[in-house]
Amino acid sequence: MIDARLLRLINSRRCFALVGSGPSCEVGYPSWRRLAEQTYTELSKRGLVKDAASYEKYLQQKKFPEFFRQAEVDLGDRFRLVDLIKKLLIPMVRNKGVLYELISKWPFACYLTTNYDDEIVSYLAQLGEHFTLIRNRQEDFYSIRDGVSHLIQKLHSDLNHPDEIVLTSADYRRLYVEDSGQYFRDKLRQVLEMFDILTLQRYIINYMVDINA
Repeated sequence: MIDARLLRLINSRRCFALVGSGPSCEVGYPSWRRLAEQTYTELSKRGLVKDAASYEKYLQQKKFPEFFRQAEVDLGDRFRLVDLIKKLLIPMVRNKGVLYELISKWPFACYLTTNYDDEIVSYLAQLGEHFTLIRNRQEDFYSIRDGVSHLIQKLHSDLNHPDEIVLTSADYRRLYVEDSGQYFRDKLRQVLEMFDILTLQRYIINYMVDINA
């Protein structure tokens, strides 16, 4: 049974939804592990695997950003990596997205997502709901203020913007550790402090109320 407090928060139309990879995996997109394995297979076919032991170690330890950084190095170009991921990150079998169907019908003010795909956009559009897409640039955060609604923010950008996408360990350092990502960390913290956030995974739905508590 859903907690009444959660229902009140969602029905207030001020609650945000943070959507991870679970709902996309449900509709048929490969998991991070499966995507890494497919990438490794493709690199092997091209004869580009220079350190098989490193790939296997990263897979075993589930260090996928490090895995994709290694793939970026072996491919010799970031754009080649993104182009390869574009070809692989497609639904293997198209399934009905129960989670996407649910969260698109709930009255969330905005959606935050780390996914590269546009599934949530499609599900909302089927309901006649138009949400504006923004990414992870500093100017994208300007739109998020008290009372905001009908935005979908791609926190890790997407495959159409190779310079912004967060995919490799170097990308995570740039955005989450280095000075160049300070704006991102500051703005994201502000969002988490200003709004109630419902986090959605494949099998678990948690909610965060008052992030400072």
